[in-house]
Amino acid sequence: MTELFIGGSWKASETGRTRTITCPADGSRVAEVAEAGAEDAVAAVSAARAAFDVGEWPHTPTAQRGALLARVADILERETAAIARAESLD
Repeated sequence: MTELFIGGSWKASETGRTRTITCPADGSRVAEVAEAGAEDAVAAVSAARAAFDVGEWPHTPTAQRGALLARVADILERETAAIARAESLD
């Protein structure tokens, strides 16, 4: 994953830098990822703020937002082992 997801699309970091994720247990290469910098963080926060303020989210009925968040929680619970493995490797 050598790109960042900002504002609804994938893009390289502003610096173009990447970093290698290495497994702490055996030193093997897990993945190559984009290395976000301050400019990327500002862009991501701005995009999130815009989505929250003027995107579809603030116009979505409360019950529908709740149902979506419950679905996300269900997926996270279902994928707990995979998420834990990914975090452990990172």
